[in-house]
Amino acid sequence: MVAPSDPNRLFAIGTGYISSAYRIQTSLSTDGGANWLRDTFAYSSHGYAAALDRERLLIGGDSAGLPLLGVSTNLGATWASLRSGLSGAVYSIALTSDSNLLYCGTTQGVFKTTNGGLSWSRRGAMSQVRAVCADEVNARVVYAGTASGVYASSDAGETWQPFNAGLGNTDVLSLALRSGPGGKLFCGTNGASVSMIDGLTGAEEEPCATCPSSFAVRPNPVRAGSATLQVRGLTERWSGRPVSVSVHDAAGRVVLSRVLDLARDGSCAGLDLRGLGAGVYLVRLSAGGALLRRQVVLTE
Repeated sequence: MVAPSDPNRLFAIGTGYISSAYRIQTSLSTDGGANWLRDTFAYSSHGYAAALDRERLLIGGDSAGLPLLGVSTNLGATWASLRSGLSGAVYSIALTSDSNLLYCGTTQGVFKTTNGGLSWSRRGAMSQVRAVCADEVNARVVYAGTASGVYASSDAGETWQPFNAGLGNTDVLSLALRSGPGGKLFCGTNGASVSMIDGLTGAEEEPCATCPSSFAVRPNPVRAGSATLQVRGLTERWSGRPVSVSVHDAAGRVVLSRVLDLARDGSCAGLDLRGLGAGVYLVRLSAGGALLRRQVVLTE
């Protein structure tokens, strides 16, 4: 594992059979691998996951059948347990751009914390989550790899959609993500090599002073396949001009792109969503470099 902010910081975890028991062993380098600090945990446990950033080292696994998640803020000199609310063996840990927001993949599912790991709650109904990764640009976009395929969320794990189009084997062992617009998701499977999905986008737009005051999609949920867009509080940049409309699936991938005319009253009809499956999508409007977005739900 390489620290995203510092390629010279490397961290590895494994399990050794020492003194008649399985114990976690870690190795840390702060100089690109020229020198390593090694540590062996005294208690009986298995280590499966590792993560690090500028401030923390994290390890995941199991100890006597209990979930194990440890954190160190002093290069491994001391460790604290962060397992309140967790269940199952911890297979994967995903840090985000928000130091308080983390995800874990365990044998019991995806777990999320918004307070740096002090407490955890399960998100979604998946189990056997062997891999989890979050977009570095937009921490609300997260992917989970399970024994039954990949799932994607665009709302910080609150809702999930299958994301397996083109995946020859859904027995997923690992995930890796290149974040941001034009990003790529790499998926390692059990017996079918590595698959790649490209064209992802996870950029989070910042609010702007020249944007309209509100944006709605009607109806929402959409049942008939066609929606009307309504923009309130138009500015000179937006009023009576064509706008670019893109629809993104739960993984952030563009599934529909149109240029539509925005009337002076802010209405914009004719967004045809037929052909898209039921699920949660993100509709984005852009004009003159400014952007608006709204989540929409499609039903059967």
